[in-house]
Amino acid sequence: MRSIISIITTLALTSLLALNAYAAKAGYTDFIMVFNRDISDSDFKKAQDDVLAAKGTINHKYTAGLKGLSVSLPDNQDGLVNTFEAKDYVKFIETDQTGKQMTMKKYT
Repeated sequence: MRSIISIITTLALTSLLALNAYAAKAGYTDFIMVFNRDISDSDFKKAQDDVLAAKGTINHKYTAGLKGLSVSLPDNQDGLVNTFEAKDYVKFIETDQTGKQMTMKKYT
């Protein structure tokens, strides 16, 4: 049982580290873009095309649990984030940042 928990913990930590590997390069800021629950496949594709048209990059696509993108957008385009927020398919967009670590108390 302990070995299974150890394997699961290792996989979870590895996944988190892999997600943090997408640090924005100079002149770019990382964002998480979350879409409306009922977004169509064509709008999901359009969102990706919109990011690329804005000279951004797509770091990760979220399709399980929620639909969204992890993206890097150029810093030199005033109002770019507001433009994405105004899209019908976007629920919200926020700066990607490291979350706070939670500690779990062990009860015996």
